[in-house]
Formats: sequence, structure tokens, C-alpha cells
Amino acid sequence: MTAFHTTPVSIVEDLQNLLRDRYKSGFPVFKELLQNADDAGAERLIVRAHEGFKEATNPLLRAPSLIIANDGLVMAEHFAAMEKASGGSKGGDTATVGRFGLGQKAFFHLCDAFVAFAWIDGKLDFKVMNPWEEIPDAADTANLWGELSQDDRHLLWFSSQGLEQRGIALVLPLRTDTLMPGAGLWLTPEKWTPERALADIAGGEELMPALCCLRTLGSIEFSGPGAKARRLEIATGASRLSGPQGGVAGRSLAGSWH
Repeated sequence: MTAFHTTPVSIVEDLQNLLRDRYKSGFPVFKELLQNADDAGAERLIVRAHEGFKEATNPLLRAPSLIIANDGLVMAEHFAAMEKASGGSKGGDTATVGRFGLGQKAFFHLCDAFVAFAWIDGKLDFKVMNPWEEIPDAADTANLWGELSQDDRHLLWFSSQGLEQRGIALVLPLRTDTLMPGAGLWLTPEKWTPERALADIAGGEELMPALCCLRTLGSIEFSGPGAKARRLEIATGASRLSGPQGGVAGRSLAGSWH
């Protein structure tokens, strides 16, 4: 019997097709961020348009980016599942709705690789999610993107945001003419600035209805250079969406955000 196998090229091509045909940019990207945070039991979600950590050695951290962080509990198996090309770690978990492996692919509308930092059992861990890592034409950037120095690993502002010892932060280095896997290589051709990316994912009429479907998130903070800080909070005393817990299918929907 001959087994099927996946190649690095097919992973990149699958991502390109998925981004073109299924996941669109804009609010669908933010919806995945909301869902992953809510599934992790997070109460806070922070979205920052960032000009980049200029003191970093890794080009992904030096680039202009969106940083998305939440204070949810990160399990080792969920963090490991981010590396899966398909599926995810949530298939047997009735308390979650999304799937890490599939939903995170929407993030690649904004970038060709990203860095994830997470507190797991009190220790800070990280992953560089780079689908181009084994593509020969992207070998030079793969070597530069793949490693984080000891200083790089502690650049993020977890403690100043009240997220120390708990939570996850994604650094999405935005696709630009100067940050690509190689000449003529990209998952989508669209380029971004931090200001435009922030406005793209957080705008539109879909945001408020989506917030009313969340089970644990209580506040969402948006900020960035040149952008007015914005904080959304669930109204005091508002009821929540129930389930799915313990196989209970019924849900109630109420609540308001302001």
C-alpha cells in the first residue's frame, strides 16, 4: 500500500488556494482571533498595530506588525497543534468551536510567516510559523526567520499588559515589498501597513454581532501609532452565550457591548 504524503510545496499551494477561495481578508481574520481567544477562556483581547521591535535580531520581529494577545489558558497540545498543516487539536473538545490548525490560516492574509509566544505551565515558549521553511527558493529567509535570540524572546510587553505567566501573543509581521520569503514569493500579493491592517480587521458591521456570541471575552482593546485607542467592553450584568459544554447543544444569546 502506498501512503499519501504532503510536501512543503503542496502546503504553500494549499494555503494560497485557501486564502483565495475560502478565507477573505478583513473581518474573517479577526473572527478567527476572537474565536481562538474565546475558546481558550480569555477575558481580554489586545490588538496593537506596531511599528516593529527595532532592537530585535529576527527580521519578523523588526518588521511593522499586528500584535494580538489574550489572557486565555494555553495548553501544550493546543500550542503544538499550531504546526499542523490541517485539522487541529480541538476535534474532541466539545467546549470549543474553532480549530487551531485550520482557523490560523486566515492570518496569512496579512503575513507570510508569524511568531507565536505563549505561557505554558508558567514558562514562556515560542514558535515561528513559516510555511516556506523547506522551500528551496526561500532558504535564505528561512534561516533568518527561524531563530529567535534570547533577547528576542523577551521583547514582548507581557508584564506591562498584565499578561505575565498566562496567555498567548501572535506577532503578525505584515507583508511588504521588503519582507517576503523570496523574490516573487508570497501567499497573497497584498501588502499592508499597521494602520491599514488594524482598520481592515476591526471595521465593518460584523464586529458587534460577533461580540455578542462570545462566551468568556469581556474586553477588547485596539491601539496603534496614529490610531485612536478603542476599548470595547461587555455591559455590566449582560448575559452570555451558553455552551457548548458537556455536549449541551442549546444556546442562549443576549448581551451588549459598548
